[in-house]
Amino acid sequence: MLPSAATVNARLQLRCGVLAGLLVAALVATAGCHRNPPPSPTLPAPLPADLAAARDTVINYLTVLDHGDYERAFSMLTHESRTKMTLTEFSAAGKAGKTDYAEDKVQVERIDAAHALVSMQLYEDPAVHGFRLTLANGAWQIEMVSGTPYSPEGQP
Repeated sequence: MLPSAATVNARLQLRCGVLAGLLVAALVATAGCHRNPPPSPTLPAPLPADLAAARDTVINYLTVLDHGDYERAFSMLTHESRTKMTLTEFSAAGKAGKTDYAEDKVQVERIDAAHALVSMQLYEDPAVHGFRLTLANGAWQIEMVSGTPYSPEGQP
């Protein structure tokens, strides 16, 4: 015996209700899956001008050293760096050992609002030296951490 029309209708409504419920549950469960996570708080990206200024500071510093203007190069160091040695000591160290860098192999490795690390490859050599910079009075200054005027920090 076949079920009555009312029974078939009731079963269809029940199945449709269950399917609709499952569909809604699936949509609700996956609704958050396609959202992008909230952005993590980060510092603003450095402006191209900041990157260029940090890079140019290192290039200018080395150019001044190459021309033997040790007084001017010494003035490009941070105040703290200038208290670690005298101009006479700085000049003697600069005259004792010149390092040739490839100006086209300079890269700003890290930069934030007050500090930068610029690396520069030696000319005809894969070795790279790092220059730490500090922003003071609106201008980048070289930190003389250790080493010589031509290599004030050593390897980055």
